[in-house]
Amino acid sequence: AFELRFGFFAALDELGLVPRSQIVNSNFKNSEHISMFNKVFTSDNRPDAIVCDQDYRTRLAINHLTDLGLRVPEDVAIISMGNTPWARETEPGISSFDLKNEQIAKLAVAKLMEDEPENTRRVVEPELIERGIIVQNELPEYCQEYEKIIQRAQAS
Repeated sequence: AFELRFGFFAALDELGLVPRSQIVNSNFKNSEHISMFNKVFTSDNRPDAIVCDQDYRTRLAINHLTDLGLRVPEDVAIISMGNTPWARETEPGISSFDLKNEQIAKLAVAKLMEDEPENTRRVVEPELIERGIIVQNELPEYCQEYEKIIQRAQAS
C-alpha cells in the first residue's frame, strides 16, 4: 500500500497535478479518523473527489458521506482501487481500478520458476472498471488522468 501511495503521488507530481484537497488517511475504525473525515467533508472547502486505496474503504467512505448528507457522485466523486468483491457486489457498484493482482501473482511465480534475473521488470496495466456510482466522465477535471497515474504508480 505504501508503494502504491508513493507512486500515486509521484505520478501526480510528474503530470503537474496538485491535489486541491486534504489527504485523509482513514480506516474508519476509530473515532479520531471518523472525526477527521467528518471535519474535512463538512468544511466549506471540502474535497470534490476521493480516491480510495481499497474497495472496502470506499464503501465505508460512501456510508459516511451519506450520513453527512452528501450525495455520491453528485457532491463527491469517488473511485477505488482493487476491483474486489467489495466493488463488484455492492449496490450500486463502485467504479474501481482493477490492479490485476492475479496476473501479477502469476508473473511472480513464473519469474521464480523460470529463474529470471532479479532486474527483470514486467509492467501490468491496470484497468478502470466503471460501475454504478461513478463513471470516468463524472470525475472532476484534475481526476481525469487517474488511469495514467495508477499505471505509473504500479510501474514505480
